[in-house]
Amino acid sequence: MRAMRLRHIETTSFSYSEETMYAMVSKEYVHLASLGKNDVVLFRSSTGNQLMFVFGFAELNTKRRVERYLRSERLRLPKHREWDPMMLANYARDCGIELEGIKTFEQHLEAQDKIASKVVKKAKKKKP
Repeated sequence: MRAMRLRHIETTSFSYSEETMYAMVSKEYVHLASLGKNDVVLFRSSTGNQLMFVFGFAELNTKRRVERYLRSERLRLPKHREWDPMMLANYARDCGIELEGIKTFEQHLEAQDKIASKVVKKAKKKKP
C-alpha cells in the first residue's frame, strides 16, 4: 500500500480522460502542475458515483523513446451510491493508497464512541 498525501479534491465531468482532467485542474491550481512522489489528487465525478486518484507521472521505455503516462486508480461505486467524504480513506485503501492523516470511517466511528462515552460518564458523575 502506498502512503500518500492528498493535495486536492476536484469535482469534474468524467467524459474527459484523466490526463485532460489533470491538465485542466493544474492550469487553474498551478501548485498541482508538479506532483511530488507521494502526492495524490482526487477527482470526483459530478454524479458522485466515480472517484479517480491521480498520483503523478511515470515513464515507460519503448524501443523508440521514453513515454510519460499519468498513473491513476479509478473506483466506481455501486449503483445509486454517491461518495461520502467520511469514507475517503476507505475508498483510497480500496485503490491501494493510504492517505496520510485521514482517518478511515471505522476510526471516525471509534472516535465518536469515545467522545460519547466520556460525555455519558460526566453526566453520570453529576447526578446525585
